[in-house]
Amino acid sequence: MFPDQITLPPESMIAGTTKKLVLYLYTHNMKRQIDADGMIARFTLTDYITPNSSPLITKNCTVSVPEGEKLAVIIVDLDRLDTIHLAGKYIYQVTINDEDTIEALKGIMVIASSIDKADI
Repeated sequence: MFPDQITLPPESMIAGTTKKLVLYLYTHNMKRQIDADGMIARFTLTDYITPNSSPLITKNCTVSVPEGEKLAVIIVDLDRLDTIHLAGKYIYQVTINDEDTIEALKGIMVIASSIDKADI
């Protein structure tokens, strides 16, 4: 069902803020959206320089149909505590399980250091 390789879009955020990633799945030629309904997805974030190191963040994803859409997408909710002590370039991965098929989709995330240190 999945193409050989999908690169997720680059993402950016400020450390210690919240972010909702809404990930649409497409066929390899980007001509058709894949319905994520029934899939199980997991999000991980690891260091860009040492990508085989232990994940810094691991979260279960939500699969749902956004308002006004027809097909289900993968949603990752990052809260402030997930990223409050992070800054730099990272690799994020969403591992998707659809019955017997498992696919790991990767993208780059840049987390900027917050200059507001009041809550840290």
